[in-house]
Amino acid sequence: PLCPGGGEHESPQVVIREPRGLVRLLFDPDTPASAATLRLSAEVKPSTEPIVWLVNGVPVATVSYPHEYRWSVTPGRHVITAAMARRAEVSRPITVIVED
Repeated sequence: PLCPGGGEHESPQVVIREPRGLVRLLFDPDTPASAATLRLSAEVKPSTEPIVWLVNGVPVATVSYPHEYRWSVTPGRHVITAAMARRAEVSRPITVIVED
């Protein structure tokens, strides 16, 4: 009961910390795919909860703390959300536009 960060009494919440707001990127086809990524980061309460990163509604990764993922960018308009894997909480969407 005295352990910090147990999280049982916190209201579940997932908030995207990176990127913030509307993001516009320029796609460079000469950049290696391993380097053409965007860091996705979320703050999750309780922090022990895994999340699923979704791009355009399609799951791309399930991660635990620290709730980060490097998404390989592709040209187009993308809506990114983070959802708790075992609960109903979902973040507000973030829009990423990758122009080629």
